[in-house]
This record gives sequence, structure tokens and C-alpha cells, in this order.
Amino acid sequence: DVCGQAIADGKIDGMSTARNLLADPEWANKAMEGRKEEIKPCIGCHIGCLGRLFQGKRMGCAVNPECCSETEYPHEKAAVSKKIIVVDGGIAGMEAAIELARKGHQVDLYEASNALGGAFIAASSMSFKKEDKRLIQWFEAECHKQGVTIHMNTPFTAESLKAMQFDEIVVATGATPRTLRGIEGLDQVTIVNAKDALLGLQPVGDKVVVIGGGLTGIEITYDMVLSGKKVEVLEMKDSILGMDVVCAANGQMLKQVIKYYNIPVHLSASITKFAPGKVYYSVNGEEKYIECDTIIASIGYIPNTELYDALSAEYGEKVHLIGDSKCVSNLLNATWSAAELVREL
Repeated sequence: DVCGQAIADGKIDGMSTARNLLADPEWANKAMEGRKEEIKPCIGCHIGCLGRLFQGKRMGCAVNPECCSETEYPHEKAAVSKKIIVVDGGIAGMEAAIELARKGHQVDLYEASNALGGAFIAASSMSFKKEDKRLIQWFEAECHKQGVTIHMNTPFTAESLKAMQFDEIVVATGATPRTLRGIEGLDQVTIVNAKDALLGLQPVGDKVVVIGGGLTGIEITYDMVLSGKKVEVLEMKDSILGMDVVCAANGQMLKQVIKYYNIPVHLSASITKFAPGKVYYSVNGEEKYIECDTIIASIGYIPNTELYDALSAEYGEKVHLIGDSKCVSNLLNATWSAAELVREL
């Protein structure tokens, strides 16, 4: 918007862009033609571009699986149009639905809730995730543009298939949060999982302990500190933000944020017990505690394969698994696993 107006006002002759062209190689054409809403946004995650280069891998893009692999994803229509069902409208499910529809298949997408986006809704809810929100909007608009039939508020079960005709079914049911178990006093406190905290499904007080120093734990900590809350982080490992899922550039920025806001992060911390208003933990054999009014658990996710297991037992190779329901990872895994499946089908 800023550059376009500056060009229109004659203040500059032109502008350049970089990462945006990885996310959408038609960025310049769409911008020039006034089709802003059709531009697939770069969210600055660096997972596919800088992140993969740091790992010694070829460059790519988390929101655009075709980036730097264009010849591997031909755009020809499928020789035979199939009737394909996609279960759950998270990022992986929408990516699969869009690309299958582009191939000429008849696609029905079933979403149990009243909103598309899956786990990415919570991930994009933080104050500094505006582009993430735009990405969900882009996927939803593209589903409609490609002719995907969307069934909202429609939970899908193994029974649902008995009255349907289909050639293939894609399961993208995501993952469920891990829970704390076997810790003394657990029954005396309320543990809020990170997703529920981000979505506002459970109240969060002003003195918070976040258990888990992964990407979600640190980002939710940062967001709450920006809103004036006092937050401390407990991490059982000797470091935070594992670089296998967080690009070094983003990880270093978040570490600088922690330092700038003086956020207490306790490493190598093992939780020993809970008590009302307190979390006890041990570091190098020394027990300490933190007083708080809210405990948030951000300790990872487990693939949700319940539906896939039920369907594959009856329908075999017609059933396919993608995204976090296949392997809990990140946005790149969601889009790339969907694109690879579409290529196979």
C-alpha cells in the first residue's frame, strides 16, 4: 500500500521485493493489476527460505511448496476427475483441497467448527501475527475460487462415509495438545493449554507461568508481556527454541525480545509439584517455586489419527494422511505434505 501510493504520487519510480516472490511469484502482476486480495502473503517465518539454507538444504517456501521445485509440480489437469473428500479445514486440508480442485477433481471439504484455519487460528491470534491472519483469509478465498465445496459445522466420522460416494479421502485432522501427568498436586490447579489460552477459551491472569520454551511457548510469553502480564517460563531442556523448527533469524530475535523485556526463563527446570497459586520446580537439585494465578502448558502435540485409523482399516489405500495428523511439525510440513499427496494422486 505504501509503495503503490508512493509510485502513484510520483515520489518513487519503482520498488523491489524479495521474500514475497517466494510466497507468490505473481506478486508484481497482482499488485500492478490491483488484485491485492489474491496475493498469497509471506508471513516472515523463514522456515522454507533462510531456515532450510541454514540446514544445508535447497531453498523453498513454507506457504508455497512449488518454490524452487516448479518443474516437479506440473499444472496439467488430471486425466480422470475423481470425487475426493478432505476432512478438516486447517492449512494442510485447505492446501490439499485447493490443489486437487485445480487438477480438475471434485472436492468436498468438511470442517467440524464454524471457522477454517485449524491450529493456525490460534497461532495467528497474537498481536504481531497480522500476516498469518491474512494467510488464512487467502486460503479460504482460494478454496471458494477453485470451486471447493465447503461443509462447515459438519463433524466427520467413519459413519459419514457410508452414505457417500468417493474415490479418495484425505484426512487432515491435525494434532491434540500433550497434557501433564503424574505430578504431585496436579489435581489442585487448573492447567490451561496454549491453544485455549491463545483463543481466549480460558481466562489468563496477570501472573503467568508458561511450561515449555518451544516456539509457541516463547511467542505466547512475548504476546502476554506486551499486554502487561508478568510471565515466567519453565523449560526442562538446557535451551529454548530448538533450531530444528525455528529459523536462526527468528529464534535470535525472540531471544533478544526475552532479554529486552527481562523475561525470566528457567532452563533445565523439572517440575516437582503444584500447589494452589504455586509451581514448584527443581534446577540442579535445588527446589524453587513461582507464585502465579495461571499455568499455561505448551509442551507439544500428538498426531490425531483416530479417524484415519478407523477409515484406513475399512477403505485401505483410498485413505491418505497429511499435515500434523501424520507428523507434528510446522507450516511447511502442512503445505508440503498436502502438495506431495496431490502430486501422487
